[in-house]
Amino acid sequence: VEVKNTLDIISRIDIRSPIMDLGCAEGNIGKIVFKDKSVDVGLDNWKELLIKAKNAGIYKFLVLADARLMPFAGNSFNLVFSNSVIEHIEDIDRVLEEVSYILKPKGLFIFTVPTDKFGEYLFFYRVFYRMGLKRIANWYKTKRIELLHHYNLFGKEEWEERLNKFGLKVVDTQGYLSKTFLSIWDLVAATGFLLRKLKLNFTEKLIKKLVYANFPRINDSKEDISLESSACLVIVAAKI
Repeated sequence: VEVKNTLDIISRIDIRSPIMDLGCAEGNIGKIVFKDKSVDVGLDNWKELLIKAKNAGIYKFLVLADARLMPFAGNSFNLVFSNSVIEHIEDIDRVLEEVSYILKPKGLFIFTVPTDKFGEYLFFYRVFYRMGLKRIANWYKTKRIELLHHYNLFGKEEWEERLNKFGLKVVDTQGYLSKTFLSIWDLVAATGFLLRKLKLNFTEKLIKKLVYANFPRINDSKEDISLESSACLVIVAAKI
């Protein structure tokens, strides 16, 4: 679903090299998004993943570096792409400052992130909250966000404000993942964690198979997925 929405936005854009994939990991997402197009740089701070990224066959160069201090000259790239990465990096302003620095004028920063609605849509948060157990609900939400290493959960307006500080203007945004979709994802993930602890791996795999098979139908339902209500965003910002 994430890749589908990213491709929807990218199909409306004239993609120009040089391109950097920020937080490229094994290169699986980059290979799907850019298809046969060569990506100039794949950057990640995890050496083991960069070794695997060589097999993706789409990167000209692979760089081991921190997104808060990237080893590139100013005005180096026409596009910086990042898929579900920057929400995991503390001191987000340093990342945005670096991205702005390495982008050429009118260059684009395309990234996907969960929003500030993410925690409220978690299945067990909603269950506990509706039962009137607000302290337990908030504990669960905080714990899940900590386990996922989500440091930057913002809505569209706050992302716009933060990007503007560094000369990056939002030119396109698309919301994805409904409340229902994310709630079911959390139910499956949390239940799977418990089943693994109980050594019931077969049951976990069966549940995932049954539920995940219906995920596209759930997310394509008539439930509203507006920019304000979506659990995740694809954002395109241009360097002014």
